[in-house]
Amino acid sequence: PYDIFLDYPKGRSKPPLPSSNLDESIAFTKKYDNIKYFATSNIEEIAEVNLICEMLPEGVSFVPKIETLKGVLNLSIMLDAEDLYTNIQNDVELFINLKDRVRRVCKEYNVELLELYGVVFSS
Repeated sequence: PYDIFLDYPKGRSKPPLPSSNLDESIAFTKKYDNIKYFATSNIEEIAEVNLICEMLPEGVSFVPKIETLKGVLNLSIMLDAEDLYTNIQNDVELFINLKDRVRRVCKEYNVELLELYGVVFSS
């Protein structure tokens, strides 16, 4: 079986119009193990991204589609370098390449990149 990329056209006003709602579409991803990606159109708020990510089953990656001015203006990325470094098992070369890639893509698309450098905890 092939990996499936399921695209839900939220807010679509031209044919074909979706015959199911967002909740039903997300429920559909839970029925088939080969659905690996779930995209949603017209994402404008980070809260939408967080909500959909929470609703999706483990193993399904969310692909937010930014298609409106509001969506672009609300777009920012925070790169937590320490967590990335841990996630890739301290591979220094891969870490440097990934950070450079994120910076390059953000610059290309004029997206603000916030980079985390250390954390301070206090009581």
